[in-house]
Amino acid sequence: MSNKKGSALMQVLLITIVVATIATAILRIAISRTTTAANTVRTISAKNILEGCNAQIQSQLVRGQLSTNSDGSFTSQCVIQAGPTSTDTITVTVKGTPVNDPTTNMTYTRLDFNIPAAADLQKL
Repeated sequence: MSNKKGSALMQVLLITIVVATIATAILRIAISRTTTAANTVRTISAKNILEGCNAQIQSQLVRGQLSTNSDGSFTSQCVIQAGPTSTDTITVTVKGTPVNDPTTNMTYTRLDFNIPAAADLQKL
């Protein structure tokens, strides 16, 4: 009779270990997917901020609203609001530098964006 009790205990322990292993694997997959989704949201937010700032700076360039330095460079900021009624904003500093392309013999403006830390992006 004690062999049956010992055998049943071993079976219960084995089943518990298998179930715990499966639960751990499922939990790891869920955490991995959550992390991936959060990273995707941050990436899309940063991309949208860049596109919004780029459009704002390009508009100011076309309208001649940016004051440039003697070398043709400029520094500007664009402010992105979280929503139509939100007071949360992100300020991105943009530096424009004229670059001459010897192949096409044209000058274009290279824009360098300084986006705030990821913690600030979470406001949006």
